[in-house]
This record gives sequence, structure tokens and C-alpha cells, in this order.
Amino acid sequence: MSFTPSRSVEDVVRAIRADGVCYWKDSVKGLLADEFTKGSVSFTSSGALDFCKKNTFDDSLIVGVLETFFDLSILGMVTKLTPFPGQALAYFGQEPMIPGMVVQLMSRGSQVLVFKGSHKMLLRPRDTAYLNLLHIPYEQIEDCHPAVVDMEGGGLLLMDARLAFTVEKGFVIHFVFGVPAAAEGWAKMRMESAPTVVREIEAMDARSAKIKTNFSLQ
Repeated sequence: MSFTPSRSVEDVVRAIRADGVCYWKDSVKGLLADEFTKGSVSFTSSGALDFCKKNTFDDSLIVGVLETFFDLSILGMVTKLTPFPGQALAYFGQEPMIPGMVVQLMSRGSQVLVFKGSHKMLLRPRDTAYLNLLHIPYEQIEDCHPAVVDMEGGGLLLMDARLAFTVEKGFVIHFVFGVPAAAEGWAKMRMESAPTVVREIEAMDARSAKIKTNFSLQ
């Protein structure tokens, strides 16, 4: 499912279960991604936390999708990915049940290749590529359905964290949510200790009984 004019939680969940991914164009998201990354805001700052909150916890569609898939999911990683030519990547392999969800904010002019159906294939990673991502050999995903997600004006993509993908152009920002067993292996995200940061984290954790954060204050 892609570029639909209107979306419901049910539509997005159905697409992710079938294909491993759902995406649509959103010029506002593209502008937000570009504006955020061209500044000097640190990923450990209150500005970054506010950016994260507005693009995930404050989005009722994303919250609804996460609540449908998981009894409890934890935001464990926020990272910027740039092109990594010639390699298919995934956050998880060899997992029979969905271990997490990736909310991907796509910059203007970005392009991502996704391998639809690869989330059902119990992929065996060759090694770790970078930023906690696994390198998936192409021969394992030959029977999948590659789809080019071309976001000239930017957009949003939600995917099963087992899905194989690669960033072809531009950059994307990943908000990675995992079940508790998956999040146990992730280092806590360190945030600056400031009253505004504490309030933001408390607000995020209060948004849903089924969605929590994994921050530590420094």
C-alpha cells in the first residue's frame, strides 16, 4: 500500500502484515526532516526530543498501529540513515514473530528500496553493517518483491523491523520501537538532564500504556 489519500489504522496494519511495509507521500514530514537535520540540534537535546514526540507519540495513526501490533513497545533507537550502496539491511533476522516497528521519516528527494515480503522469510544476516543494522545477503531475498519508494517531497514509511531495505538517495530518520525482549539489548538513549527534557519524556510515557521510551538522563 502506498500513496493513499486517506489512511486508517486498519489499512496500515493490513499492509504491514501482508507486505511488511506501508508508505505515503507527506511534504510536511519531508520539510520537518530537512529543517531538523540542517540545524545544529543534537539528538540528545530537548529540541530532538520534541521532534521525536511530534512525529511519533503525538501521531494518532502511528500510536494506533503500534498498539495494534504490540502489547508493549519501547522506543529504543532514533537515528539518521544515509545511502549504503550495495547492501540490503534489516534490524532483525530469524524472528518468527514481529519484534519491532520502524517509523521512517523520509527527507525531500529521498529514495528507499524495500523488499516486500522479506519480513516473513526468517532472514539470516551475514554480519552487522552499521548502526545496529544487519547485512542481509541478496540471494536470500531474490524471491521478494522489490519496490522503489521515491519521495520527491518527503514522506512517511512504517515497516516491520524484520523487513529488508536499503537507502538509495537522500536520508531518512528512523524511530525504532521494539518489544521488551528486543529493547533489553539496546543501550539507553542518553538525553541532556533539563526540566524541559524530563517533562517531554513524562508526556511521551503517559501517551499510551502500551508505548514507552528508553531514555537515560546525563
